[in-house]
Amino acid sequence: MVDRFQKRAALYIRVSSDEQARHGFSLGEQRIDLERYAREKGYTIAGLYADEGASARKAISRRHGLQRLLNDVAHGNIDLIVMKCLDRWMRSVRDFYRVQEILDAHDVALEFTQEPDYNTSTTQGRLMLNLKLSIAQHESDTTGDRIRYVFAGMRRDKRIISGRVPFGYRVRSKKIVIEPREAEIVRYVFGEVLRGRSAYSLLDDVFSRFGVEIRYTTLLWILRNRSYTGTMQGIENVAEPIVTTADFGRAQEVLARHPRKKSTSRVYLFSGLLICPVCGRRLCGTYKRNGNKLSPYYLCQNHYKSTKQGDNACTFNANLNESRIESYLVTNIADLISQQVREIETNEHHRENPADTLKKVSRSLERLNEIYVLGNIPKETYRAKYDALKKQERILLAETIPHAIKIPAILRGDSFRASYLTWTPEEKRAFWQGLIKRIEFNTTTIPRNSALDCRVSFFALEPV
Repeated sequence: MVDRFQKRAALYIRVSSDEQARHGFSLGEQRIDLERYAREKGYTIAGLYADEGASARKAISRRHGLQRLLNDVAHGNIDLIVMKCLDRWMRSVRDFYRVQEILDAHDVALEFTQEPDYNTSTTQGRLMLNLKLSIAQHESDTTGDRIRYVFAGMRRDKRIISGRVPFGYRVRSKKIVIEPREAEIVRYVFGEVLRGRSAYSLLDDVFSRFGVEIRYTTLLWILRNRSYTGTMQGIENVAEPIVTTADFGRAQEVLARHPRKKSTSRVYLFSGLLICPVCGRRLCGTYKRNGNKLSPYYLCQNHYKSTKQGDNACTFNANLNESRIESYLVTNIADLISQQVREIETNEHHRENPADTLKKVSRSLERLNEIYVLGNIPKETYRAKYDALKKQERILLAETIPHAIKIPAILRGDSFRASYLTWTPEEKRAFWQGLIKRIEFNTTTIPRNSALDCRVSFFALEPV
């Protein structure tokens, strides 16, 4: 049993993409360093919080690991936050004090393994921290001024600033060129809209003509993107236009006359959670009329698409009633979670420790970055190897995080069903989406009157 007087330390790690390449920082190495520090100090590790590819100047609302950490601070689950150094935390004085107010309100201190003089548990540490933070923001602001100056020059010379260009274009030799096959699709949809057709009516035609499956929101984005007139990032005539300025303007007038497809008010409780047992795609929600009542169902859209095209790639033609799934989960939820707990505990005894492999992957990343910085490897080869190693690192990092799965208090006893019946559809959906990772069916045929034969996977739950 953990000593109740032992400090509960949250380990926070962050790395941005350019830092990974230039300095060899990695989430794995930071994690190993922080865990070693916590053990030496006798702290209890309350959790690991990571932000990958996030700059310290990035809005704190977009740093998801940081937001999860602050949420646990507000719930009183943390006494101390440990990280490598101050620049892993903040470079904005304003953001620092906004977050520090939350930490001070809950008596949570900061400690830095590589910069002990900046720990906030002492008055001297706070003074030193404020000084360094001000210098760090000044350096960051100066760098931002230099970048903006360079960007202004690139705009004057009509050079593209970013490597990302709209659908229909490519960047080659630092110039934007037309991608013929995609440009043909863009011209087609603009031409059809100018003939009076709605954007929504074009979805099937684009797929049948070009073999490209495109979403309604993506199609609207294309039709409203002025970049197709050759103007991008504020630079006029930077690329060859796919659509004339006049046609683009007329298309906007036509779109304005067509009422936008209204978003449905229907709530699907298990949207994105159900997996087709044949093709492995996620089942889609729809409504079927049952007498005078509309009832939500789930089906495999790939089955109906493949049938329409004459290709029976997916044979799963079942329509799953939402109320049937809901009733099964409400009745068996506690037993299903207990089953997953037992499986994880069994696997913990038999699986190999991934920490050693994580160290090897981190060292491989460092060597790869050194080779790339020295110019001994092409960028394309570096990116392919880097992505493969980062994927392996993320998997190993997840495996090394201790599982803390327990049955939430709300699911214990007989009160859950009575409480659940009082919830709104939105509350029910939020509950299932936050608890369940995926639901996989063990058979490819699901008889209507039999019990569901499925496997339910849950997210790791915090101790309650």
